[in-house]
Amino acid sequence: MDQVPIQTKILLSIGIVVSLIGLVLMFLSETEIVYAIEDPDSISIESIEIFRNFIETDDELWIIEYNIAYAINPSEDSRLAFYAGISDGTTIFFTVAILNYDYNFISIYLTAAQALTWEGSFFVHISGNLGIFTTLTPGVNQVILAVQSSDWNSSTETDDVRTAVGERVLLVVTNTEINTGIDYITDGGLLSTLGGNLVEATVPNAREYITSIFSIVVDVLAEPTPIFTQNYQATLEANRGPRLDAALEQLGSTILGKSDQGEIIGTIGFLLISITILGTVYATTKESNGALVVTLPLLWVGNEIGIIPLALMFVAFTFIIVLFSITFILSRVG
Repeated sequence: MDQVPIQTKILLSIGIVVSLIGLVLMFLSETEIVYAIEDPDSISIESIEIFRNFIETDDELWIIEYNIAYAINPSEDSRLAFYAGISDGTTIFFTVAILNYDYNFISIYLTAAQALTWEGSFFVHISGNLGIFTTLTPGVNQVILAVQSSDWNSSTETDDVRTAVGERVLLVVTNTEINTGIDYITDGGLLSTLGGNLVEATVPNAREYITSIFSIVVDVLAEPTPIFTQNYQATLEANRGPRLDAALEQLGSTILGKSDQGEIIGTIGFLLISITILGTVYATTKESNGALVVTLPLLWVGNEIGIIPLALMFVAFTFIIVLFSITFILSRVG
């Protein structure tokens, strides 16, 4: 029996190890990271005001002033730890991530299609995320406040609404400056650079619609709205079809015990099949180059039916070509 060259054994071992490492990394990338942080020293909603007709007719802009107080702010990102939301007391309709700890404000913008019943019965939530906190307790890491009749701003004309929004934003930013000691307001009573950055991150289209409260005004040139077409990866994923998607989802749910795992299960399964075929071909023929080449059409098929991601196929293709080149060169040198 011919003895297999040592370099061939090494290259095949590297290929299998790298493939297995890739599978493990893909699995870990789907695993949720669970944090646990201390409860805040106090948590409160300081004020609520709701506007309509801000950007379009019948839209709504909810401005919420809050205080999530820590003696020392946690290292965890506040956007992961806390959210603001609107509910009817039972169901939370809309949520946004909290951008900052301490005394600050957040806004929730609802388009006309999303808008809730004007002057309806609603509640505002400032709450920790269960993925971060082990339990949620009202008054500890969660606060819920009923919207009052006085929280609905009476302005209806768009120009009046934008003026009222600007005045409200200046007020809550001033309150934020007083409580945090950060210079958000200039001596002239307008937003400083820091204040402008805060408002732009919080209020949609702030520079366009409440320009007068900014100390530095930037003219924004109108740009045509880009038209995005479906990318090629999305086209490939559509090739899976509903039956294959349903089968993979069922398999993922059975193996991993949670939903939305069909894609990763399909990818892992197809790669395992590829590795098995590679090993079988090599065990039969003792030809490493042939075994590597045989896997290329299989990867292409997996890509075309939407199971193997396009990026992964290119990485695997490149890796196989490199291995093939190395074995070819070594066989000629040896």
